[in-house]
Amino acid sequence: TQSTWGFCCQKQIMATQQYKIRTLVEKEQIQSIVSSKNASSLHKTFALPYEATLSSALSYLAANNIISAPVVKNSNILNNSNPIPVENIVGIISLFDMVVPIVFSPSWLQSSGSEQKTPDIQTIQRIFDEPVGNYIATSSESAETWLFCVDDSVADLFDAFSPGFFESGGNLHRGLIYQPIQRDGNTKTAKNNEEVVIDIVTQWDSIQWILTQADKFRDILSKTIEELGLHNEYKQKNLVVATTQQPAFEALQKLHQFAKDYLSAVPVVCHHGHLLATLSLSDCRLLTMQNVLSLSLPVLEFLRQMYKIPQQEHKNPFPVCSECDPSSKYLASLQITSKPTDTLQSLLEKVVETKVHRSWIVNDSFQVIGVVSLSDICRLFSR
Repeated sequence: TQSTWGFCCQKQIMATQQYKIRTLVEKEQIQSIVSSKNASSLHKTFALPYEATLSSALSYLAANNIISAPVVKNSNILNNSNPIPVENIVGIISLFDMVVPIVFSPSWLQSSGSEQKTPDIQTIQRIFDEPVGNYIATSSESAETWLFCVDDSVADLFDAFSPGFFESGGNLHRGLIYQPIQRDGNTKTAKNNEEVVIDIVTQWDSIQWILTQADKFRDILSKTIEELGLHNEYKQKNLVVATTQQPAFEALQKLHQFAKDYLSAVPVVCHHGHLLATLSLSDCRLLTMQNVLSLSLPVLEFLRQMYKIPQQEHKNPFPVCSECDPSSKYLASLQITSKPTDTLQSLLEKVVETKVHRSWIVNDSFQVIGVVSLSDICRLFSR
């Protein structure tokens, strides 16, 4: 039929465009991403000593506005400004690795009926005092140290950053970039003790790089989310949401359901499905022993306490129902949204401007109907 013929033609056009994009990506070296970071003063390799406590590691991530860091076995090398030798790195620790032992601690006893049980603070204290190195390999991503040579193709990064890189269906969110002195021919493993890590490149860095190459990628950047099929990702992910009255620790446990999709946030919605806020792993960087019990509070109250939002600043930014009133200007600023008719370029510009790692797809009533993660975007530029 005519409609079938049109659909086949559209698929053929998309396949041709995908081939052109892949060819462009393969020609570029990872050095170009590193250089683009330097141009914006973002180049710096942070690292944590193996023996650092989980509590100090969370504070370190918050102070430097990062969500992961390499872990080194010899802390003395952190006392100078020299690049870190590859042989000293034992892994990369992420917020996911740190938050899981906290929110899944047996001390967070589930409520039984109307009875609210108090968490065991001593158990939580022991978790906070554990060496951060003990939590490496909580996720598939941190189970190994993923290394890429600065001379490797950008295509290698996009493949690793795309869903399906692991057999479990997951993927990387970051990779360590090393400068070789001598190479053994393996781009993922460096054994020579003279090889040093010069940077850590994340999915967000790759998205920023795409925008610096906007002229090369204008064909795909001008496509809408709907045309690229990204709006259908929601149906595949079976997106879960947090309600306003759920305790924060329970909402964070839901992120474990996203493990194969590696989403690091859940949308907070009212009973009508309207988006009020986003609860993200990055919010947990502010956890300390002094405020950890706030995880038992409802999600919105937890966020207000984490960011010390005064009550008088509460405002309903999206006046769609009475339950949206608890929202605030600040909570609204922590999220980005898109509609299926928005272009990919507009979505990427929001991501880069806000440094948020996903965009909720909403309808005209501001109800969440989907999500586009950085992994979804990277897949467009992978094999």
